[in-house]
Amino acid sequence: MREQIDDLSANVNLLSNLYEPFPVVKNEYVSNSNGSFLTYNGWFRSDYIELPENAKKLLIYIPANTQYSAWYDANKTFISRLNLVGGAGLKNFEIPVNARYFAISNEMQYIDGYRYYGNEKMIELFNFLLNDNVINSEQSITFDNKGRPSQITYKRNNENIRVDEILYNGSVITEYRTDSKTGYYITITTNLNTLKTEVN
Repeated sequence: MREQIDDLSANVNLLSNLYEPFPVVKNEYVSNSNGSFLTYNGWFRSDYIELPENAKKLLIYIPANTQYSAWYDANKTFISRLNLVGGAGLKNFEIPVNARYFAISNEMQYIDGYRYYGNEKMIELFNFLLNDNVINSEQSITFDNKGRPSQITYKRNNENIRVDEILYNGSVITEYRTDSKTGYYITITTNLNTLKTEVN
């Protein structure tokens, strides 16, 4: 499947608030069988988190696995379990067609670790960097004090890649790829003001 990314630089202003903070309730969790909120000491849950209109993917950074999360429709009626699994990292989930909300829960030790990226352009950006439509699991990611990814390392086509500049100067993505001969990183800069490309 080919996805057109047309002039990402025109949408830089949409990336100014990259992740959406959400309120939490302590000592409760989300049932993965019916989506209800239940009491349980040592856990926390989010409230119902509204999804962007017409969103197709959920981009969220999780600090640890949890199967105690759920999708809901516009009336906040349970649709299905949301499995936030695969280990800590940035995850990309297909949103059910009729879903308008989701809620997550996990152990209290992970209460500050979640970051939800509700902006569709953020998803497009990561898909462009990783050159496919699935967030790569072989990665690490660090964030700045505004909750923005400040460095990403991952593999693409068996190539080690580090990304340090991501839109925040308004025009440039800088990738550092490992040179197969020397083992050192080489610098590749993309000017987003002129970027019009397709990714797989």
